[in-house]
Amino acid sequence: MSLQQILLDYGVSSYQAITIIPVLITIMNAVSKVLKKPFSLINLISRNKFFNLSIKERNDAIETIYQIDNNQDKHKIILQRTKLASYGLNYPIHTLQITFEYLISINKLNELMVINGFLKHYKIFYVCENTLPIICCKELCKTVVVIILFLIFSFFGLIVGFKVIGDFLTLPLELILILKLILISFSEIWFFSVTIALINELTLIYSAMTFAKKLSVFSFKKMFKSLRKK
Repeated sequence: MSLQQILLDYGVSSYQAITIIPVLITIMNAVSKVLKKPFSLINLISRNKFFNLSIKERNDAIETIYQIDNNQDKHKIILQRTKLASYGLNYPIHTLQITFEYLISINKLNELMVINGFLKHYKIFYVCENTLPIICCKELCKTVVVIILFLIFSFFGLIVGFKVIGDFLTLPLELILILKLILISFSEIWFFSVTIALINELTLIYSAMTFAKKLSVFSFKKMFKSLRKK
C-alpha cells in the first residue's frame, strides 16, 4: 500500500499532508514547551517583580530604602524612589521600612513570599507618605471583578473544551481528528493554567489585605512602645 493510499484512507490528500507538516512541527514545538513548564503562566501572572531579582539586587533595594532621608536633595530622592519602583517596590518609603522591620520581627526576612500579594496588589490600597496603606474599596472591587470575569471566561473555555474532546472521541479516528484533539488539548492546558493562576490572584489579594492589617498592628505597637519609653 502506497503512502498516498494510506493518507486517502485517513481522508487526507497529498497536498493537505504537505500543508499540515509545518503546522504539526509548530504544534509539537508548542506542546513540548508547555509540557516542560505547564504552569509557567502562573508565575508570570502571580509574582511581583521583586521576587525575580537576584539576592544582590534585593539587598541593594533594601539598602536604598534605608538610605533615603527626607532632608536629602529632592532630585536624589526622586531617583532613589524610581529605582525602588523598578524593583517592584511601589509603596512610600515609610511603608517599606515598616514592612521589612515587621519581617525581621517575625523572622521571615528569608521567606519574602509572605509579602508577594502585598507588593503586587499595591493599587488596592490608598497610601500616603507617612501613613500605612488603607484598603481602597473602589480599586479593590475593580480588581476583583476583572479577575472574576476572566476566571469565568477561562472556566467556561475549560468546560467547552472537555465537551468538544468528548464529542470527538465518539467519532472515527482520522488524522485531521487527531490534529484537532492535539490543538484542543493544548488550549485546555492553557485554560487550566490561567484558571489556577487567577484563583491564586484572588488568594494574593486576600493575603495582601491580611498583611496590611498585621502591618498596622505592628506599627501601632512600635509607636506605643516608643511613647512608653519617653
